[in-house]
Amino acid sequence: MGMYSTGGRDAGSVATGDPQSHLWNPHSTKRLWVRAFSLVCTGTGVENVGFCRTTARGTAITTVTPDIDNAWERDEPPSSGVVLDLNWSVIPTIDTSRFWRLSWGTSTAAGTSTIEEVFNYPGIEVSPGSGLQLVSESGGISASDQTFTWFEE
Repeated sequence: MGMYSTGGRDAGSVATGDPQSHLWNPHSTKRLWVRAFSLVCTGTGVENVGFCRTTARGTAITTVTPDIDNAWERDEPPSSGVVLDLNWSVIPTIDTSRFWRLSWGTSTAAGTSTIEEVFNYPGIEVSPGSGLQLVSESGGISASDQTFTWFEE
């Protein structure tokens, strides 16, 4: 199993439930396990976020496609074809309500609000043909740099 990390900057959101980032697993048989997540605020705003599962990717405007540079051992690119979407014209379809909430209060200056979460082994599973989406728990989430770390079978 390979370990990978990828990230990007989203544009922020204005409404509760707006997606912040979306790790999409397009593979038909491979599963991913998200082991860690980080968010660093690049503006000011309330950083109350949570994770939802998704069943459809939506239409992404900004996408990061991991390659061999994202492999911790730099041995092979992710075979799942995973992508990280950051901005949308059509948002992903949510399968469940927020099942993991990350709440870190208010940031008063860019870079002062940082969320880092390491999940218990094996991590949060992202099944084939599904995604894991970070959403705002309250409106006014600022633009932020977000990084997902996962391994895949």
